[in-house]
Amino acid sequence: MAGRGQTIEELLFVDGYNILGAWPETPRLQGVGLDAAREVLIERIADHCGYLGHPVILVFDAHLTRDPEHSEQFGELEVVFTAPGCTADQYIERRVALLRGKAKVRVASSDALVQGTIMTYGGLRVSAREFLEEMEHCRKDNLKRQHSAQPIKAHLLDERLDPELRCRLERLRRQGRG
Repeated sequence: MAGRGQTIEELLFVDGYNILGAWPETPRLQGVGLDAAREVLIERIADHCGYLGHPVILVFDAHLTRDPEHSEQFGELEVVFTAPGCTADQYIERRVALLRGKAKVRVASSDALVQGTIMTYGGLRVSAREFLEEMEHCRKDNLKRQHSAQPIKAHLLDERLDPELRCRLERLRRQGRG
């Protein structure tokens, strides 16, 4: 997240459990537990931050915990765990209200009430399904670019030497063996 004095031009808030609820991979991951599913989602969204080029705040409700609100930073991704009694919706709505007119804000959530509130503050809403499709499209696009990239040609010193100098160096190399 931008520090004091820095301006944020664009910011994306993501309702973590709302996205987990819509994510097709969640049922498969729930066999290993909610914490593991949440960690995989955090990794995927952290990767997605690189495509977006702006900060993302991923918010999880205080779920079966009495821990105070805290956050963790992963590059452009800030993961917030709300305080007990504060939902992700409330946290996001409060932050978007504070940013009104100061930044372009998008919110990824399928909660209709949150979407309506966000829009009244001038934010843009993205459903969980749309956000997941955006992430998948970016992931596939990146894989395609990686596979189509030209192999890097080795820049050997030998290829750049003058032929006469190459011959002299070869003679010196052979004399050293004798």
